Amino acid sequence: IVNTAAVVRFSWWHLLVPPLWLSNFSATLLGGEFLLPGLICGVLIVLFIGFHFAFSGRLLEENLSKMLGEGESKRGSYHIKLAFQERLAKLIYKDKQDQAFFLLGYSVSTNDRKMKQTIYPMYVSMLILPALMIFNAWRDNPQNLQAVFIDNSWLIFTLYLAGLTIGSVVLYVKRTEKPQGAWIYETLPIKSKRRAYKAVALNMILRYVCVPMLIFSGIIGYFAGPTYWLGLCLIFAFTMLVTFYTLKSESVDWPFANELAYAEGKKGVMVLVNLLAMGCFVGVHVLCQYFLAPFGVPVLLALTILAAYVVWRRI
Repeated sequence: IVNTAAVVRFSWWHLLVPPLWLSNFSATLLGGEFLLPGLICGVLIVLFIGFHFAFSGRLLEENLSKMLGEGESKRGSYHIKLAFQERLAKLIYKDKQDQAFFLLGYSVSTNDRKMKQTIYPMYVSMLILPALMIFNAWRDNPQNLQAVFIDNSWLIFTLYLAGLTIGSVVLYVKRTEKPQGAWIYETLPIKSKRRAYKAVALNMILRYVCVPMLIFSGIIGYFAGPTYWLGLCLIFAFTMLVTFYTLKSESVDWPFANELAYAEGKKGVMVLVNLLAMGCFVGVHVLCQYFLAPFGVPVLLALTILAAYVVWRRI
């Protein structure tokens, strides 16, 4: 407002409101009179600024220490997991080079940021559809989840889509965000490119396909009951067959030696092909379960395991 003068009159409650400290102190300076209330407010301003910087510095130091501590703990957990992977590699392979490439699969897939950003969303799509269907069926009968699976036996077939989704992770066996260091393979006395390729693939299959499928199948099997255990085993065997076939469709190359972007287009094609195969297999599963019981599903399971083994051997 033009030509309006304001007069600040000090009151004791001004000491309780920090924004008014500046008003009283400014009035004292501009008025040319060093009044005690204004000087007290000036002292409070100086103390407040000093306390603010001291407290902020202390808080920053604590946060940095916490972040460093978390980094140490993450590195510690990484070494624990790496030690487990080393034991697993020695259990699966006797050859030192095979063990080294098995561990390479763990190391690269764990530290490649862009690869993880591509793989982890698969688990979201893996969980959403089965979880939504089970939840919708459970809403009609919230008292007994096992009865839901008995009345809606088709629910376990949603796991086929889950396995189909995460099985495409093997397309990243020979791809990474930074493949520039792949030239090192040509300078090393590596016995077999195929064995190196399969060792890396096996690590990624165990971690990204087998473990989540076993956990999810175990949860569903616990609530559905023993009646569906054989069917869940068949779904898991089919997931392995599709995963091995997807890996076999790729040309054998050095692990993590190609650009990551190419895998996206390839993944779409393979998911479409595997989707058609899944539709046919689900039809055979239904035929064996409802029309060829009790021997249909066990025979189909044995044939699926045999086919998966043959495909893996031919990679």
